[in-house]
Amino acid sequence: MAASGISLDAGTLMSTVLEGILYGFSILLFMGTIWSLTYKQRIQDVNRPIAVVAILLWMLSTAHIIVNIIRVEYAFVKYRSTYPGGPAAFFADVSQQTYVLKHALYVLQTLLADGVVIYRCYVVWKSVWIVILPSMLWCSVAVTGVIGLYCASQSTNYSGDIYAQVLANWVTAFFALTIATNLLQFRIACLSHLVD
Repeated sequence: MAASGISLDAGTLMSTVLEGILYGFSILLFMGTIWSLTYKQRIQDVNRPIAVVAILLWMLSTAHIIVNIIRVEYAFVKYRSTYPGGPAAFFADVSQQTYVLKHALYVLQTLLADGVVIYRCYVVWKSVWIVILPSMLWCSVAVTGVIGLYCASQSTNYSGDIYAQVLANWVTAFFALTIATNLLQFRIACLSHLVD
């Protein structure tokens, strides 16, 4: 049981449902982005890098929700009676291939989105100096994400597995660095409005 009293299987089911709702909104935003990039534009005039990034983010988010739905189906239907410990134990097992794939997709999404934010900051300020610290933070996010993936891929379903224990620290570092990168970018964006 989690500290809030919600079991891991119930929490995972609720988060997957909420992710599905947010995925619906992201589909609308994706369609709006593609429409705004291509409406009354010749193919030569379309901003290709932004279109590619939008399509990649959509593909990664689609793959992420598909993997989450597969995990829910495995835990509650396919392995409900046969997995030792039931659905809660299935979701707690970071050695599952679906968990590693889900984590890899999330790391890729985060790196791509943070890279776009850093690029936009560079475009606004027109200075490489302003993006040095965010770029260093982006690299640290990449390192923690890759190490977290490695730990997840090497872990086993035994509770004493050192990789599973270390994974929690790397995931925490990954989230902290991602938040720090985005807060720094937000602060830089706010400063650009003050300068203008």
